[in-house]
Amino acid sequence: MASPRARIATAVALVIAMLALAAVAAFFELVVLGLGTCGGDGGSPYAAHDSPQGHVCDVLDHGGLALVSGLEIAALVAAAIVIGLWARRRARTRVAVVCAVAAALLPLAAAAALSAPPDNCSARDQAAYQAWLDRDADSRASHPPPADCDSY
Repeated sequence: MASPRARIATAVALVIAMLALAAVAAFFELVVLGLGTCGGDGGSPYAAHDSPQGHVCDVLDHGGLALVSGLEIAALVAAAIVIGLWARRRARTRVAVVCAVAAALLPLAAAAALSAPPDNCSARDQAAYQAWLDRDADSRASHPPPADCDSY
């Protein structure tokens, strides 16, 4: 059996490793969502605003990303508590490791889930948008588009 000091040192190392892995995963999540899925290249967005992915991006832009980040931080805190309990011999090793790995990889799961919806409009909305684009410029100026299906 390991001494209490060795268990505490191992717990601290596990928490540091978990936080480092979570930081890399969170950076990857922000890059995927900010520059990829919900981004654009200065003009049109990669996801049409009226697509399911466009709605997800709109929620993320209006406070949803703070909620997602808060849940990820809460998972890290919970995992750190389980690791602390393990260091005091009140939790099993397997439980502590699973909690740490799950909390550290949660940003990758979030990135995958938040990037999963389709990034184009429905066929009906796309057809209406295309018909609106086919009008002359004066007609388009006087009527707003039926759906915002502009994407890159």
